[in-house]
Amino acid sequence: MRFDNGLDESTFGSFDSQSGRGCHEVARDFLCLSDEQASCQDDDLCECSWCDPDRPKLGQELRDPDTRNILRPWQQRRLQTLGVAEAYGDIIKELEQLPAAERHSAVVDELRRVKARMLDCGSFLHFVTGYRPASDQELKRLTHANFCKSRLCPMCNWRRARKLAVQLEAVVAEYQRRNPQTALLLLTLTGGRTVDAEGLGERVDRLQEAFKSLRNRKFWPRKVLAWYRAMEVTVSEGRYHPHFHVLLIVPREVADKRSKEYLHKTEWQDFWKDCLGLEYDPIVWIEHVRKIKELTKYVTKPSDYLKWRGCDVGFEADAAAIKALHFGLRRRRMSVWSGEMSKLRGELGFKDIEGDDVDLVENEGFSEDIVPIRHEKYTWCRGKSRKLGSYRLAHMSPVNEGDEDSDAPPDDLWRDSDQDAPEWCVTCGWG
Repeated sequence: MRFDNGLDESTFGSFDSQSGRGCHEVARDFLCLSDEQASCQDDDLCECSWCDPDRPKLGQELRDPDTRNILRPWQQRRLQTLGVAEAYGDIIKELEQLPAAERHSAVVDELRRVKARMLDCGSFLHFVTGYRPASDQELKRLTHANFCKSRLCPMCNWRRARKLAVQLEAVVAEYQRRNPQTALLLLTLTGGRTVDAEGLGERVDRLQEAFKSLRNRKFWPRKVLAWYRAMEVTVSEGRYHPHFHVLLIVPREVADKRSKEYLHKTEWQDFWKDCLGLEYDPIVWIEHVRKIKELTKYVTKPSDYLKWRGCDVGFEADAAAIKALHFGLRRRRMSVWSGEMSKLRGELGFKDIEGDDVDLVENEGFSEDIVPIRHEKYTWCRGKSRKLGSYRLAHMSPVNEGDEDSDAPPDDLWRDSDQDAPEWCVTCGWG
């Protein structure tokens, strides 16, 4: 098996031992550069960017620190996605064993498509790496990748949550800039007691209808100026707990506990109880917003149904939970914006994160103090089994000075990009 630049895995395995080779040889043999491009007269005195000892080597594992120097969990999300994909395979096998009259071939075909997309999700990542001279720091920015956009994909949900955080913070900031006499409240609404897998879809529908009823109450237009609602489903021992996190933008006096306009927790609880038609008090919280990021969790926490089983097994997903979540949340919206915020989101150029055309690649651009220096393509390399592996640097090339678009990868960076990644035996570091 060979990589885009003609190297095979045996070359990758021996590259570290060859790292002492001269700049000219490394540049020519490993970076696909011509003799003229790699013509360094003196390795010890060379100052070109390709001779930098800190520059990543081909075959090196992906490290993508953020501005706080915290590594982004690319490998963990990919391994989690492979675990969920295997669970979909178990669901498909279960349905195929049913009698033909109960099998619903269209549903089985749908699950097969979801599984296939997940297996390929994030199989390659293309970054532009930039250098910040002031802090002697290198930062990566993702510019191209293949994401499956499936609702239960841990990789795509992580990406959605990141984009949603950017959108929500920008929309709220712009709304409050236009309406400075406002405050933020976080309202958490539960649906009562937990339900089993069969009752999940019905409970979600009931919650959505109850929230619509709450918005039709007389107090709502006077107390709430704009809102954003997100649904989260927690999973525990075969039971499911769907609930809402609602960001409320309200007049300042409504957020002041000393004001007569303030709605206390018991008042919200009575309204919500009546909307749900319950005979007992559901759990309700109302508090000031600390971090908008708390509202951007998308659908579920992977840790609720994914367990790490060691380096020989990888992540193992609860197939029963995946099945319940897939069908219980199917064709139901998980996040909703009020009319005012939805309009403002459009004015700012943001798209619906649940739409099929959503771009899960962040492409905001580097700040002015960061200089783009090179393109890097990482390919997922399988480990001892399909559920193990790591991202390895498969190709890189310089960002030429004066390029009109540093995001556009060179044509040769994608050569043979559809081929399967080679097997790679790795030690993951978890256990």
